[in-house]
This record gives sequence, C-alpha cells and structure tokens, in this order.
Amino acid sequence: MRASSNPIYKFTYKLDEVKKSFKQYTLVKSDTENYLTNIIRIEKVQRPDVIKGAKNLLRIRDTSNWQKCKMTGLLKIPGYNLYYGDLKWDNQRSLLIVNLKEKDLSIILFYNYYTPKVRLIKIIADRVKDEL
Repeated sequence: MRASSNPIYKFTYKLDEVKKSFKQYTLVKSDTENYLTNIIRIEKVQRPDVIKGAKNLLRIRDTSNWQKCKMTGLLKIPGYNLYYGDLKWDNQRSLLIVNLKEKDLSIILFYNYYTPKVRLIKIIADRVKDEL
C-alpha cells in the first residue's frame, strides 16, 4: 500500500448513533493516536453550494461544538464504493479514503499527501480497497 515516504494510517469506527441528519461513529481501532478523534460524524450536506459535489460531510470531534469541528466533504470515487476528502494538519493537506458500510466505517489517512486528480485517487483506491 505504501506509495510514498509519508505516513499512512488506518482507522476503524463502529456505528454508535443514528439521527435524521447524521450518523455518529466511535473509534474501535487505529494505527495512531493522532489526527482523527474517538468520535466522528457523517452528516448530509445541507447546502450543496458549500462543498461542490459532496453529498456527505465527515466531521472530526475536535471541539465541544460540532458546528465548529474540523470537516471535509466526501466525494464519491468513480467506479468504487469509496469516498475521498481532505483535512489539514500542520498546514498540510492530507488525503482521506473512506469506506462507509452499514454498521461501520473505515478510513485510510495519507498524512501530508493530497492530490485533487481523480485519476490518481482511483489508482490509490484500487491499491487500498482490500484494506478497507
């Protein structure tokens, strides 16, 4: 899976709570204690004009108010049942590949690596799909 010298981390979450506007997940397993938090949410995009092409948002519980938490839009990877987004840490964008399932969610984080090119994201998705 490793295509560069940048760290790659996997996070696994289980579905914890379901409401009309969001699904909340709790961390089950991770490769690191950094970056993603113990609780995350997947929310429906309320205003499609805010994040072009995204139907869902991923929110990382890094403050006490969900509306102020770090977030990214999740875009569908063509040809895969996977999504991608990006988050910033230390002023560096990092790629997230997300697998949303019925009762759980898996994320692979490519720290300090991001590409907006869907062609490259599809190549990365093909390499990591079995690990999600």
